[in-house]
Amino acid sequence: MQQTSAQYFKALTVLCIALIMGVIMLGAIMVFVSTSTEMPHRMADQANVFGIVAFVMAGASLFAALTLYKSRMLAAKEMTSLADKLNAYRAAIILFYALLEGPALFSIIAFFVTGDRKILAVAAGDVLIMLAFIPSRQRLIKSLDLSSQEADIINDPEGVIE
Repeated sequence: MQQTSAQYFKALTVLCIALIMGVIMLGAIMVFVSTSTEMPHRMADQANVFGIVAFVMAGASLFAALTLYKSRMLAAKEMTSLADKLNAYRAAIILFYALLEGPALFSIIAFFVTGDRKILAVAAGDVLIMLAFIPSRQRLIKSLDLSSQEADIINDPEGVIE
């Protein structure tokens, strides 16, 4: 099935925004429930442990996400078909987001069980990084080191990806 550049970016952007919104919505719900009801934070004495674990998870996941993204982009650059390159880019972005989403969700749950709002900073940091990596035409062209002909297809909303 052929796809235009506009369709590709619309689908990829919707996916990325949905992943970000999932983290934001869970965080908002947990904050709301935690503050609007009398919560017996059973693990409040473990807040420091949960905070350290969340921070270490976030750092390790960010390192892994960036490393895997770069290695997948190197592999994608070697592909000959634009469609294959774009599929590899989409897979790399999904993996990148998934690796950041895990620690963000963990930190939200850790906040909920401990009541320590400082742990939410990890989730906020991951969301900011995810926002910074929302796919764009220019980022894709640069990441994949596309030829001028391929870049013209990407920059043309009606450009057909084959």
